[in-house]
Amino acid sequence: MFFSQYTRYLKHSMNNIRISIAIIALFSAFLFVGCKEIGPEINFKPKYEGDTSYLTSSVPVAQEKVVYLEEFTGVQCVNCSQGHQLVADLLVLHGERLAAV
Repeated sequence: MFFSQYTRYLKHSMNNIRISIAIIALFSAFLFVGCKEIGPEINFKPKYEGDTSYLTSSVPVAQEKVVYLEEFTGVQCVNCSQGHQLVADLLVLHGERLAAV
């Protein structure tokens, strides 16, 4: 009696396991198949087709920029007179385009 109930219980459990495996397999198949991604359409044609040599638009003028130069010394190095002279020469050479501290 006990053995027949146990075998019936095992058959029922095996059927539940098979159904669970089938459901998991079906669900994972849906995950891997899924929808195909469709990316945006990209137009690789140039906007202007023709010779750009004679366009009338002007090129913007470059901005005037100032270079910032900071003079400093290290822990074991004393103030360097050659460095001071080099900064003074650069200031004379570049004028308003160089800011030295």
